Amino acid sequence: MMKLRKRHTLLLLLLSLSGLLYAQDGHISANLRGGNNATFGNFSAITIEAEHNFAANVSLKGGLLSSSYERMAAEMRTSYRHDLGFGVLHFEGLMHYAAQSSHSTHALGGGVGLTTPRLFVTIGYYFRTLKNSTDRLTEPFNLYYRFGVSCLPNNPDWDLMLTFSNSHFLELERHYQPSLNIDGVWHLSEKLGATLGLSYKPTGIFHISTTYYQLYANLGVCYKW
Repeated sequence: MMKLRKRHTLLLLLLSLSGLLYAQDGHISANLRGGNNATFGNFSAITIEAEHNFAANVSLKGGLLSSSYERMAAEMRTSYRHDLGFGVLHFEGLMHYAAQSSHSTHALGGGVGLTTPRLFVTIGYYFRTLKNSTDRLTEPFNLYYRFGVSCLPNNPDWDLMLTFSNSHFLELERHYQPSLNIDGVWHLSEKLGATLGLSYKPTGIFHISTTYYQLYANLGVCYKW
């Protein structure tokens, strides 16, 4: 039964993502990831992300991740935006699934955020179920957040963002396990770009410990249509 539910969840996310790839007014990116994890050692991964704007204020984003240490993740986020003049207020829904070996995680949630030309913040809640071959654990309340700075808001050739978050796309952690991330896009043309990123996650509650846990880099391409 658990395997069947895993397949149903993954199938739903795959079908939704495939629909995004054929939609109009959106973009897709593919990234290679390489890094080191204190538990699994050196690793590599591939991610595919796609986003579609249904209207000027409604969008849907989906993505898949597959790594060399047998971790798979899939995620969908919907967003509704409202222009406030000084910034954009947005509401989002979140669905996240991850599996590794005999363990799996399902999460559903939602949040609210504000984006200005320089700063952005999102705070939300998610409900999560963790399973393995014999046990099941439910976490009824988890906080997720993203705090970020747009480092080059007026540069037409580059997007560069610095974020502090426990909900970087395709990764969802408890509130006391955030990571530091740098994400950039180099716009090669109107439709084509190169993506790059760096993520660092120390260990310990709120990383009071300086012990290293994980570091990885992303490199890929994106296309807008």
